[in-house]
Amino acid sequence: MSSKCRSISPKLSRRCATLRMLSDLLLFDAHCDTVTRLSLNGLKSGNFNQEPHNSIGILFQLAASGRRRIMQAFALCMHPFWIPGKLPSQVSPEDLVSVYFTFLEQAGDHARHCTSRSEAKQAWTDGKIACFLTIEGLGEAAGTSIERIIRLYELGVRWAGPVWNHNNSIAAGVDPDQEDGGLTAFGKTAVDEMERLGMGIDVSHMSDKSFWDCLERIRKRGLLLASHSNARALCGHRRNLTDAQIRAVSAAGGVIGITFHRPFLNNHSANASISDILAHIDHIAAVGGIQCVGIGSDFDGTDELACGIRDASDLPLLVEQLLQHNYSEEDIRLILGGNWLRIFSECRM
Repeated sequence: MSSKCRSISPKLSRRCATLRMLSDLLLFDAHCDTVTRLSLNGLKSGNFNQEPHNSIGILFQLAASGRRRIMQAFALCMHPFWIPGKLPSQVSPEDLVSVYFTFLEQAGDHARHCTSRSEAKQAWTDGKIACFLTIEGLGEAAGTSIERIIRLYELGVRWAGPVWNHNNSIAAGVDPDQEDGGLTAFGKTAVDEMERLGMGIDVSHMSDKSFWDCLERIRKRGLLLASHSNARALCGHRRNLTDAQIRAVSAAGGVIGITFHRPFLNNHSANASISDILAHIDHIAAVGGIQCVGIGSDFDGTDELACGIRDASDLPLLVEQLLQHNYSEEDIRLILGGNWLRIFSECRM
């Protein structure tokens, strides 16, 4: 065999392994802002795939091929600036829920709203993407009403971030210009109710004190999660988690979704690439264990995706990269979907 053949053989081997895995691999993305993006654009009545930045539309094309099991979390961002023409007091999660279901209607036979693991499995059996709702800014959505939190769960919200960067009725966010008071008095009651409902508690966007306050209250395993955060040891942005926080999420049975947003990948964000994504996976797996690593892309929520990732169609590239990093097939299945499916299964009363 020539030296040239020997040099390409490992690459061909990885490509074959990638194609084999993709035939039945679960791709589970824990965070996208497609619904919010579509609400900004008015959800035009035409083809949703033509909406600006709608990379999730690619997933529906993948699902139509019948080759993949896909699960996608759709976040409803409740910060007022996301909903044009409305005052903060006029912002309603029902507005975005309506956009979400209109979006699924336009997806035709490619997607289905799911609220449980059994519903997700049936969706895959029927050749559809399993979709579910999450919230960024539960404080804005619920105010100081426990009844509102219950109603959101009934609408299909299966995990929620108490804040989106800024302080609200539940907790302090990561905004450096605001005081880090942690959970409010109502916030403690709200977290208790979320645990009772089985609603996952998403610590992405929370301040450090809010994070630790949540950890002190949660007793049920598998409810503490970070849908789209990276490792602060590799990138010093306050949206990322410290090693102590990574260990705490892992010990609580939770999962951390690696986000592809360049400013959260390295301290020189213009150069952040898919290799940085792999570095964060390596680091979080080393600190917290493979069982706490997942994907939380932030597709449609950023115009600064890692170099090498254009849209959702590039998710399979991670498989080949992980194989190149000597991850086992079992580990790759956990990272790309299995770990998040475990968490979703716990989000019930």
